[in-house]
Amino acid sequence: MDHQIYYHIFANPIGSAIAKQQIDKINCFISNAVIHCGIVNSDPKSASELSEHLNKIPNVKIIASAPTGNEWVTLLRLHEDCSKRWGSTQSILYCHTNGAFSTTLKPEIVPLWREWMEYFAFYRYRDAISVLDEGFTAYGFDAWLTPRRPIMLWLGFRPCFRFFSGNYWWSTARAISQIGLSGIDFAQRHTAEGEFLGRIPRMRSFDALRLIGLPSISSGAYTNYNDDFRHFSKLMEKSILLDEMRSDFQQYMTSRNVERS
Repeated sequence: MDHQIYYHIFANPIGSAIAKQQIDKINCFISNAVIHCGIVNSDPKSASELSEHLNKIPNVKIIASAPTGNEWVTLLRLHEDCSKRWGSTQSILYCHTNGAFSTTLKPEIVPLWREWMEYFAFYRYRDAISVLDEGFTAYGFDAWLTPRRPIMLWLGFRPCFRFFSGNYWWSTARAISQIGLSGIDFAQRHTAEGEFLGRIPRMRSFDALRLIGLPSISSGAYTNYNDDFRHFSKLMEKSILLDEMRSDFQQYMTSRNVERS
């Protein structure tokens, strides 16, 4: 089965550079990937050059484009396709050019944050597919959870899922098609993170931090602007994992360049 990747691009110079590299990473790490791109043409020149580049890649399709907007440009098309096009068990990855919109916020951290999302969503995608096959509704990195009162935990209720920090995640067409969109302010870009995935009925989320032995942080995250990334250093203690991914990607790019020369 092909893996359907919905990729949102904020096409300014930085976003276009991120997009080119991330599409290479997706094609390096994820087998049978079909990449559906939604583009916000923030910088017309960058957007035009990027579209020309994307149109040359066989497994990339531009499915939506807008002169202004946010992640909803792509998410609304994703929701429509899951409702009308894909079979219920179809695996879906959603990701985007994290860091392209707010280029001055934490520039020393955001590229590393983006790499962690790539590690769990791209490099370890087979874990995501296995998790979905086990019956989880969504797989992602660094889940924000709302804690339950002790009595509710005692009764067996899990903490309430809010979203995955950074908004990279895997789910299924069936789960996404069940998301209700009423009452969402699509003009607010943060609603794409906080008001989409968490609306899946009977959500059963899997925080990929479990794969590397780290717990979710109650009412917070390792990648959190609100606390100035206070817990990020704990995550970076595992950075040897990123080195493995970087090495594999470098080998892939070297081999591809040799084939083209």
